Amino acid sequence: MHTMQLRKFLKALFYRVPPFSQEKKSSKGAGFTLLEILLVFGIAAILAAATAPGFFRYRAARQLPAQVTSVVAVLRATQARAVSQEGGNQWGVHFEYPASDPQFYQVFSGASWAAGTKEVRTNLGTYVTFVAPASGASTDVIFTKRTGTTTAATITLALKSAPSTTQEDITVTAQGTVEKE
Repeated sequence: MHTMQLRKFLKALFYRVPPFSQEKKSSKGAGFTLLEILLVFGIAAILAAATAPGFFRYRAARQLPAQVTSVVAVLRATQARAVSQEGGNQWGVHFEYPASDPQFYQVFSGASWAAGTKEVRTNLGTYVTFVAPASGASTDVIFTKRTGTTTAATITLALKSAPSTTQEDITVTAQGTVEKE
């Protein structure tokens, strides 16, 4: 009984699957065996597993510069809103690194983030973390009306996988100059 099942299995394993077409081919060697198909899928799976870590490292490395560029753009746009006295208020950006929730930054108008009118909140990317402000802390960069000046501040972003070696600083001077270093 088992010999018969083994023969059927081996026959199915080496049986050639015909090509995907309506017309019948007369040649006996047309098509692929199940073993050949499994071998191709196995090689493809091994190649995918070998390249996946490199892809994720590349993706993480690309996210940091994109996040820094985004924060700089938000700071400059917020300063422009303060200089133009949009809404008759001063404008600012709140950076927060809460202990449990996702890290974020948020544009606001008013004298402070807590009492001000909040705009859309932007969470940091999956692979990016704040170094400054530190965990459990926050920083507000508030631009004054008409002049765009502020209190000097530095926001530091880094990759979560290597925060000490991948840091990028965003410096806001007292004159309101926004620079990435």
